[in-house]
Amino acid sequence: MNVTCRDIRYQVIKHPATLSEVEVARLTNELTELSRKTTSYGDGNYLPALTGWRKYYEYHGARPNDYSRLSLVYDRETLISCSAVKKLTLSDATNTDLIWLQLAMTLPKYQRSGIAATSLLKMLDDDFLNLLSQGYLVVRTPNPMVYEMVRRFLPIFAHKGLTGRLFPVINCATAIEDISENEKVEIVEVLRRISPNNPFDTTTFVIGGYYKQFGALYKKYDFYCRNTDVREYFGKHLRCENQDGIAIVVKYQNQNKLQVVRP
Repeated sequence: MNVTCRDIRYQVIKHPATLSEVEVARLTNELTELSRKTTSYGDGNYLPALTGWRKYYEYHGARPNDYSRLSLVYDRETLISCSAVKKLTLSDATNTDLIWLQLAMTLPKYQRSGIAATSLLKMLDDDFLNLLSQGYLVVRTPNPMVYEMVRRFLPIFAHKGLTGRLFPVINCATAIEDISENEKVEIVEVLRRISPNNPFDTTTFVIGGYYKQFGALYKKYDFYCRNTDVREYFGKHLRCENQDGIAIVVKYQNQNKLQVVRP
């Protein structure tokens, strides 16, 4: 889509916990409307999206002030895209973190414009990356475009010193790259932190019904993705009626913080 740059405004909120009650209420309304429009595919009468997303953004852990960072994009006064991340500690002893990209939502008419990618990179800037030593970046999504975006970001972050290994690696429309049993155990433990009550299939990386507690938020699963294999893999394994998603996990290491061993 062609977007007039002068109408687009980016905003990164680096400390959402300091938002006032008025700001939280405004953002809750904006996020609900953005999400409703995105997942109802233009059906203004699709009630589950309106009521479900309202419940979601009022739920402890998903409120605007519960994130570590928020990245917002406006077209004039309308919120058109949002990303949100949480930085959680997995182990103080080993300085291992869990970076949860909990929200990545863009209105359909603005998708494929580069806005979402730009917004995400503004949120995960050098200041944020410098806080990281080692750990896992985790995303849950039904959208194959999100998988492709994460995959494309790996060399960008590697250039900044944050190297990572992606799970799953989708080899074709029907299969993913095999991983070891130890890696499966590792990933299951990480995902348990964000989806303790949802079944996770290590053979497909499907998290079952992860939005289901808030209702049928997505009216349908109908996503564009240039990578045919990835698009078909998501389509083959996800059930909209169950509100499933694919877990995307990146095991990362900040090379800038590795201790230098001197002879």
